[in-house]
Amino acid sequence: MRSVRWPTADVPARKRQRQASARFSDVFVAVDVVQSHTIAFPQKTVTPTQKAERERSDCQMIGDELRRVSSGPMEGDKSGGVGSVRFVVPCQGDAALVLARAKSVLTIILQQQGENWPSFERWSQLLPKWFVEKCAPETTSEEALKKLAARRTLPADERARLVREEPWELADWIHWFEPDDRCWFWWDGAVVDENHLLVAVEIMEWPFPWGSLAWLFRAAGAVSVAPEKD
Repeated sequence: MRSVRWPTADVPARKRQRQASARFSDVFVAVDVVQSHTIAFPQKTVTPTQKAERERSDCQMIGDELRRVSSGPMEGDKSGGVGSVRFVVPCQGDAALVLARAKSVLTIILQQQGENWPSFERWSQLLPKWFVEKCAPETTSEEALKKLAARRTLPADERARLVREEPWELADWIHWFEPDDRCWFWWDGAVVDENHLLVAVEIMEWPFPWGSLAWLFRAAGAVSVAPEKD
């Protein structure tokens, strides 16, 4: 069994508040959030040189993440975000298979990162059939709004249960991997025993939505996904 290698950077004591997404099916790790005032930042002009440098940096980040998915972080790797969050992933005697499945899906997504982001129809073809079939049937915007309105009438514990247990629609899920919308990045994962995985992700903000990570592993066969307790 290989141990999980965590980034050396930790989440800072003062955590930056993140505006919640309107998508109702995601989950936030929300602890000790610092309230902030709205600040109007001046618009910046991006030069062709700056754009090229950013593209090179993005390519390097994708390459580094693909390497970590494939073989884990190297000795001395440091988190480029605000820190990392660790998750415990219970399984049903098939932890190694669940991890391999999750990594296979994530690898396909990372290989598509770039200017030509695939269409939804293309994603249905690129991703493993088993994953696409695990996702919920797609709904229209009107149906989604009705579902959200109905959910708001439920008790808080029932809403939380639905978030934990309901399958995601593929379109909603893949949205969280678009280059400009990513909130977490793979750091490492390891099999603790046949019934448990430990997973670490690098984050850019705190709190952050991690429902897409949870669905990745639940679709791969995990029982649940939860942040590791201190």
